[in-house]
Amino acid sequence: GIDLGTSTSEIAVLKDGKPYVIPNHLGEYITPSIVGISEDGRIIVGKEAKDQLLIRPEHTVMEVKRLMGSNEKITMGGKEYTPQQISSFLLKYLVDCASEHLGEKIERAVISVPAYFSDTQRRATVEAGLLAGLKVERIINEPTAASLDYGIEHMKDCKNILVYDLGGGTLDVTVLELFEGIIDVKASSGNNKLGGKDFDKAVMDYLLDRFNEKHETNFKFETLEPRASMRLKEAAEECKISLSNQGEYEVIMPFFTTVNGQPVSLEEKVTVDTFQSLIQDMVDSTFNQISIALKDAKLTTQDIDHILLVGGSTRIPYVKSFIEKSMGKAADLILDPDLTVVRGAAIQAGILNNELTSENDILITDVCPYTLGT
Repeated sequence: GIDLGTSTSEIAVLKDGKPYVIPNHLGEYITPSIVGISEDGRIIVGKEAKDQLLIRPEHTVMEVKRLMGSNEKITMGGKEYTPQQISSFLLKYLVDCASEHLGEKIERAVISVPAYFSDTQRRATVEAGLLAGLKVERIINEPTAASLDYGIEHMKDCKNILVYDLGGGTLDVTVLELFEGIIDVKASSGNNKLGGKDFDKAVMDYLLDRFNEKHETNFKFETLEPRASMRLKEAAEECKISLSNQGEYEVIMPFFTTVNGQPVSLEEKVTVDTFQSLIQDMVDSTFNQISIALKDAKLTTQDIDHILLVGGSTRIPYVKSFIEKSMGKAADLILDPDLTVVRGAAIQAGILNNELTSENDILITDVCPYTLGT
């Protein structure tokens, strides 16, 4: 099972009826979804590619998932690639790590995608798998995968569950019913252009605006030199993560850029309240998706017994408090928000491999929330 994410990717396998996340070559369970070309011309993936982001931005690519299904070409190291090709490098890396770890060749996989991915985006994901030498047995919706991970531990429960999945680049809201080992997905709604990356962008814009005010300059993110823009991106992300468990964060970037021929630093204090005001409208807008999913499922907020928070961006305190306020009940962070989707994909792989059966273990029915055309 593979979770091919906007900001991170993971791989897992079913072992003795339980999902097991496989570490990469560095012994880490989470691999940054970053691909690059090293100085000696090799394709590099994950942390190695992330480490060269600042020094060689034009040889490094991130957030490729947002381009899946489009005809956009990506330039890396002076050569053009399709989003599928870049994604296939990521998949191949994960599969190589897993092959080495398990001591066997891996040829088949289940890959998760946002529930709201279109048919074209799903086909592009399958194509990326083929380019990586995989037969993609199934494309599974991310919130459905998360509910499989939850369901396998709660086989006897009978509950209506709302899965709120906010990752690095996409949002999915899924309403499902769990009863005696059957997961019945009622409805899904989402936004493929909203996630943690947009919160980072809001922080970047704020920092640049403050910098421009102080120095009476007119820098735009697009006009910064590549290295400065990458540093700003990194600082914004660090700031966002730190503000999940502290009241304020000081961004300090020495020699950020030059003003009138002089090197100038960027120093700015960001408080939780400031950060919240930057992301509030985006987070609040997700109430639309919650309402649509509930309406399609013919349920009200009172009918929901359990709220599952999935995806790294649900670690932001404001996101959790917004959900709880909107739904009028406590939300649950019991699953590891970063690993639950890949674990669910591995469970689906186990079902396809007949290691789990619908009679004794778990059965899943899903919806198709995107248009297929005719």
